Formats: sequence, C-alpha cells, structure tokens
Amino acid sequence: MVLSGICSGKKFDQIVDKLSPNIRKKSEQIKEILEREMSQSAAIRLRTCLSLIQHIDEQISNLEINTIMGESPKEVQR
Repeated sequence: MVLSGICSGKKFDQIVDKLSPNIRKKSEQIKEILEREMSQSAAIRLRTCLSLIQHIDEQISNLEINTIMGESPKEVQR
C-alpha cells in the first residue's frame, strides 16, 4: 500500500493515514527508510512496473472471459 501510494504521487502523510494503527506507529521509521533508499528514479521505475503489471492483469482477465465465452484467442485478436 505504501509503494502504491508513492507511485500514484500521494504525499507520505496521506498514505500513512490509511495504514493500520500498528503500522502508523512506525511511520517515522518507514519515512526515513524510504527517503534513504528510494530515489526519484526508483519511484518512477516502480510506477512503470506497477502499470505494466496492471495492464498484464487486464489482458489475462480478458483472455479468461473470452475463454469462458468460448472464443479462441485468435478470434479475439481479429
């Protein structure tokens, strides 16, 4: 959830507000680690990877739906 929020451009405080109380207790530690370990370019790469994963998941869902409906992948591509 933290990485998703970062990739979507949310501020850290907005992300922390949505976390469970147990995790919120460690928010300062999480923030320090992220600031130290995650560069801007790493966040951009992560955003790109998450976007690709979402696209692949959508394609898989479409293939599953088409398979259930009895259409072959070749018919779907036409």
